[in-house]
Amino acid sequence: MLLANIVILKIESSDLAGLFLVAYTIFQISAVIARFGSDIHLVRNYYKQSSETVQDCFNQSVVVSLLMGSILSPITYFLGDFYVQHWSSLSSASSDHSSILLIFILIPVFSAANTVFFIYQARHKTVTQILGINVIQPWAFLAFYLAIKLATHLDFLSLAPDTTIVVSFYASILIYLIISVVFARKANMTWAPISALSKKPLNKILASQLKYASATIGTQLVGWLPYLLASLLLGASFASVFNILQRLAMLSTFISVSINSISAPRFSELASRSDYRAIKKIFWSNTKKLTSFSCIYLVSLLALVRFSEQIPESFHVACYIVLLGFFVNCSTSVCGYYYQNASNIHHLNVALYLTVALSPFVTYWLLGGWGTLGAAVAIGSTIACVNVILFPLATLDLNRRTSTNVISSTQS
Repeated sequence: MLLANIVILKIESSDLAGLFLVAYTIFQISAVIARFGSDIHLVRNYYKQSSETVQDCFNQSVVVSLLMGSILSPITYFLGDFYVQHWSSLSSASSDHSSILLIFILIPVFSAANTVFFIYQARHKTVTQILGINVIQPWAFLAFYLAIKLATHLDFLSLAPDTTIVVSFYASILIYLIISVVFARKANMTWAPISALSKKPLNKILASQLKYASATIGTQLVGWLPYLLASLLLGASFASVFNILQRLAMLSTFISVSINSISAPRFSELASRSDYRAIKKIFWSNTKKLTSFSCIYLVSLLALVRFSEQIPESFHVACYIVLLGFFVNCSTSVCGYYYQNASNIHHLNVALYLTVALSPFVTYWLLGGWGTLGAAVAIGSTIACVNVILFPLATLDLNRRTSTNVISSTQS
């Protein structure tokens, strides 16, 4: 994803790159929201259900994703158009690149296909969560984009830059769907969403997934709300540069997901047996690993920012702040997976939405006083805030549960 964004920023104009990177970000957020918590629901309950029930939940989750995605498609289109109109009013020279907004039509099918990766992850305890949105589709998009650009350069094709991006995006989604079908077969899942169209089962799964959907939506808002607000106010150039910076910092999320996504099904399995002592061991083991790898990555990125000629010196402090925020988020990220898969997810939702509620006001205030530096403070502090709240609570909750288990065993 980072590489794809860098290539777009290097090749296209700042206006087109800025709009596409914002649209791409909104597209990904919407695709995650459209799953309506089915990812957490499927992994958390995989070991508590029969294979037939898992198949039914999968079909229902696909239908929910299609329905939610269909609702979000026009909403995101108008949101993207708002950016186009606002940026055009800031600069009379800005071109109308609204054709980029056609990518939002694909949200329903992309979100539905995402569901397969979580079933496969739960079944095989492998890292597939990060592959879908963050690896497979962006790489396919980049490959098609560069191929079309080369063909245009050699006069085999004649496509406008906007059209090239949109066509490449559509082709990448097609490849993604094909790969999703392969994963579904490997997980012994059959695509039968029509069987889940009954109103009663749909209402039931919507109700059961609501708390997980709240966590998913809150996580996306915490991660991207300050950036989207700052981009709207500071313009397309800021949007393109800071999208690259934030995604560079978000590579630490790969460390988090690589370690925590393997533990997530294990958390669910152990919680179903109330074995919180084993969960506590994994919790602290993951924290040590995450902190160690995050430190190495943080030092590497700080050095990259300090000595890179591509990053202006005036941006260095802002970069350091964003990187530190993502370091805190990554090193303590096991607490979110714990609440999603083994404890009361209500605590996670409270921390998320408390941060979301304060974030716009803090971001707007910081932007007014410090501009780009204020945007960096808003992004870094928002991404770190949730885990600063949750990590101590998770340790206390684990201590309480393990103490209770020890007392119960002694009395027995």
